Amino acid sequence: MPPDRAVVVGVGEPFRRDDGCGPRVVRALRGRLDPSVRLVERVNEWTELLDLWDGAELTVVVDAMRSGGAVGSVVRLEGEELRRAALERSPSSHGLSVRDAYELGWALGRLPRRLVLYLIEAADMEPGAELSPEVERAVGQAAEAVVAELAAGPGDPTLPGD
Repeated sequence: MPPDRAVVVGVGEPFRRDDGCGPRVVRALRGRLDPSVRLVERVNEWTELLDLWDGAELTVVVDAMRSGGAVGSVVRLEGEELRRAALERSPSSHGLSVRDAYELGWALGRLPRRLVLYLIEAADMEPGAELSPEVERAVGQAAEAVVAELAAGPGDPTLPGD
């Protein structure tokens, strides 16, 4: 199968309230993008990220975070910022898995040409399907940011780690 031009991946558990914001962003993008963009609402294992982004021109990963910031705030990481977050402790609610996928992808030469991570500050990770109002609003904001990211094209390659 030829590599995808672009891949958007939602990371998170849809039945843990705000943790499901990544899949919700991807769902909000359905029908709005060029068919060449592969949309993946959810991954079951962090190692799936390697296969999803391997050879892609641009991969955007959307996840929840718990950093103590304002609930519903959206943070974008790319290049050196992404590398630093991966080498330190990522604020992602699935930080270990996304960080490990990044590090392993770099070591194996299986990163996309360009990788961007969008993180939405979560409030409630308890069981349930509803998002908090601030995170619900942030889903729309993040979806718009992803649309703009994809419209800008692949851009400069992701910086590799040392």
